Amino acid sequence: MAVALPLNGRNVLQLMSLSPDVSPSGGTYAQYATRPESTTTLVSASGGRGNSTAFYLDGGLNEDPYTQVANIFPNPDAIQEFNFQTNTYSAKFGGRGGGVVNAVTRSGGNQFHGTAFEYFRDSSMNAKNYFATTGDGLRRNQYGFSFGGPVKRDRTFFFAAYQGTKVSQAPTQNFFHSYTAAELAGDFSSTPVQLTNPDTGLPFANNQIPTSLFDPVALNFVKLIPPGDSTDGLASYVQPSVENDNQWIGRVDHNFGSKFQMFGRYLYDRLDEPGQATQYLISASATAYWLSQNATISGTYTPRANLTGNLNLTYNRAAILYLGPNQPGITELGANVPIVSPAKVQSMDTYINGYFNAFWDGEYRIPRNEYDISSNWTWQKGAHTIEYGGEIAQQVSLDFADYDSGGNIGFTNELSGNNLADFFLGRPSGFSLITPNYGNFLRNVPGVFVSDTWRASRRMTLSLGMRWNAWVPWRETIGNQTSLFSFDAYNNGSHSVRYPNLPPGLLAADDPGVSHTVISSNYAIFDPRIGFAYDLNGDGKTSIRGGYGIYHDEPGALVNNRNLSSPPWNLRVDFTNPASLSNPFEGRVNPYHGIVPTPLPGDTTYGTPFLEVSYGTRFPYPTIQQWNLTVERQVPANILFRLSYEASGSYHLFGGMDHNAGVYIPGKSTFSNTNERRPIPYFTQLTIAEAEGTASYNALVVSAEKRASHGLTFITGFRWAKQLDETSSSQFESDSYASSNIAADRGLGDSNVAKQFVFSPVWQIPAPSFGNALVRGVLGGWNTSGVLTLRTGNPYTIASGLDYSYSGIGLDRGDAVPGQVAKITSGRSTAAKANGWFNTDAFTYNAPGTIGDTGRNSQIGPAYRNLDFAVYKSISLGKGLISESNHIDLRLELFNAFNHPNLNNPDSTVNDGPGFFGHIFSANSPRILQLAARYVF
Repeated sequence: MAVALPLNGRNVLQLMSLSPDVSPSGGTYAQYATRPESTTTLVSASGGRGNSTAFYLDGGLNEDPYTQVANIFPNPDAIQEFNFQTNTYSAKFGGRGGGVVNAVTRSGGNQFHGTAFEYFRDSSMNAKNYFATTGDGLRRNQYGFSFGGPVKRDRTFFFAAYQGTKVSQAPTQNFFHSYTAAELAGDFSSTPVQLTNPDTGLPFANNQIPTSLFDPVALNFVKLIPPGDSTDGLASYVQPSVENDNQWIGRVDHNFGSKFQMFGRYLYDRLDEPGQATQYLISASATAYWLSQNATISGTYTPRANLTGNLNLTYNRAAILYLGPNQPGITELGANVPIVSPAKVQSMDTYINGYFNAFWDGEYRIPRNEYDISSNWTWQKGAHTIEYGGEIAQQVSLDFADYDSGGNIGFTNELSGNNLADFFLGRPSGFSLITPNYGNFLRNVPGVFVSDTWRASRRMTLSLGMRWNAWVPWRETIGNQTSLFSFDAYNNGSHSVRYPNLPPGLLAADDPGVSHTVISSNYAIFDPRIGFAYDLNGDGKTSIRGGYGIYHDEPGALVNNRNLSSPPWNLRVDFTNPASLSNPFEGRVNPYHGIVPTPLPGDTTYGTPFLEVSYGTRFPYPTIQQWNLTVERQVPANILFRLSYEASGSYHLFGGMDHNAGVYIPGKSTFSNTNERRPIPYFTQLTIAEAEGTASYNALVVSAEKRASHGLTFITGFRWAKQLDETSSSQFESDSYASSNIAADRGLGDSNVAKQFVFSPVWQIPAPSFGNALVRGVLGGWNTSGVLTLRTGNPYTIASGLDYSYSGIGLDRGDAVPGQVAKITSGRSTAAKANGWFNTDAFTYNAPGTIGDTGRNSQIGPAYRNLDFAVYKSISLGKGLISESNHIDLRLELFNAFNHPNLNNPDSTVNDGPGFFGHIFSANSPRILQLAARYVF
């Protein structure tokens, strides 16, 4: 089905979405380091987090150890088999509590076979995005070939494939809230609140701000930001893009005899995105390339008929090189911000909450390697089929990342009453400077399993398995750059020996009493995997199946980023309410004297308070339990029906909590004195990386699968589900939870989809039996396929936008207004939905000292309806030169065939105000038409 179905971009990982118990996902693992193809196919399987699926290609790991999402997979013409297990998979796979993808590449045979293809798109054939006023100027060519056959009949075979993809896209429109010409002239009279001078506390008469008070850096900045409409401040910018991708795959198989076979396969893929010249900071375009490689050598040995063994050696690599755009940084715009990075481009991270921002990294180099060795054996003994084996994977991730060496400058607290006014006045709410990260992380993960599929009786089959899989944290190899915070050490006044100038309680790896990895490995984990299948009537047509398994989430190398960007490994500064945008260091200690070395020397002095993200002294390993119960019924026409209950329960999930939030003091708490109200004065935020989260998933799934007969095959299913958690991110961010009471954050998971229906048929339309040869030739050879997806919307949170809890965490939610109903009755036009998805009068700012009384993810966004459709004509060319038959397929593919405007979630921040709060400004892709020609022999 991989070649027959309309797969957008010919990405085989989209086949995962054909399962009804899979829903779209996202999260912090959708990093720029991750290949774009992988981020578009992040899914939650049976309630798992978006990066909890394990990916195997030809028996070896094929994933990115940095984010734990998929590495590149071969194009559909190079795939022989694709399988996705979503619940209670066997002990053979360690997994992470989501699903397991297994794909097998094509091999050669005694007959030559191959393809040549071209897929073409052009904007003139596409509809416009619902919010766009012009087409996107898209031009896309995807072309290539596959070829396989014998080197020596019955002994040695080869297969090779190539796919090239070239994409150029004229600028797409992006809308945002900008400044108006009046505001640039100091006229803020349209602002509904009274503005005050942050320096004097006096009001600006009629909200007129003298332009003589404007910060010169802000004025230089807005010269490179498009102004907004005079009525509502809405503006747009365009962002061109170019992509060039080349993928090669080669495979050789050799039979040494009936007992030993061997193959080797190599996959290479490089995607280039050259930076494009742009006029504005907000549309800056970096230059980047992603390089992916996967090589496997595998041998299968059959010493006797009932015993087969396999040895698999796999090398897997993913790498990115990112260079910031040719745009001025904040220093070049006139700010007194020192250059501390060797990167050629200064990073930019300046944002005006509710308005606009400019962001790019200076430089980003993250190569990741994975070495996987596995051996699996199958032994058949009477009624038992016993599988056993082991695997060891070494993962290495080198991280050089210049995120915020140019400063992170935020205007969020409305010091004057309006964040845009704060920006023009040059009064940031916060300033941070983070020197570049440089670390090399490594871990070795072993696993051993045994599983017995036992035919206990004619009707009952049992699957009994056990897996031992060590839980191993990452080890930094350049300078043991991992740290923890101990409250006992803090209360005792104990300091680090390696870095004695750190505050008490903050300890480094290899300090006395601290291990090399800071958190402990666990080599005593044994996970059961059990299942049964019972033939209810003994006729093989009706069965009851069930299963249960325990799994463990694993840390991707990305979890080390925030720790690596904190002292003692990073010479960072964190200022609340710095003096000005032009000179954030005014009145502060500037610790920088040129390029900062990495690792930092042990006598480094750190200015306090600073933001810290460290591990804690308690870190249990995450555990995921899955179970299911299924009734299957085989009916005529080769259709298999299933009715299933699927569930999972998880605990000790990754998350980060701020243990130094500001204490609310009624009548005395302000945005400006947050740091003075924190319990530990040495830190701003003190985020402890923990594993205290929980999650649950329950679903009823009805599905049907028709095996190919009479030219028709299909997979279809409906699921009714609910997913709950406290945070859906698997990283250690400072904003995982809104407060220290994580139970208050329990709500719908980010990937929760209550109802979903998927239908994916492939139909070879019967050729007519009437008419002459010409009629039969014209009307015969037609095929059609498609993927229909209908699902309810994803959840979202009503955010306050202001830190009225005065905690400094910044995740305050809105309050519900009594007597108001948020949901607006259905039946409205798309325009009406976009102009107000919900009743904005139903929400207001949270009461002081609270995090808001609306729950996390308490609202549901627009539903999604999409049909991807393909029709193609197969024209036989008779006997070919090197094969018995060959034909040409002419294809027409339509993505979002009915051009349904699938709106994204609305602006849900109270502080964004009228015209933005409750409005929707973006939508999924419109109808895209693709033409293709394929030669097959």
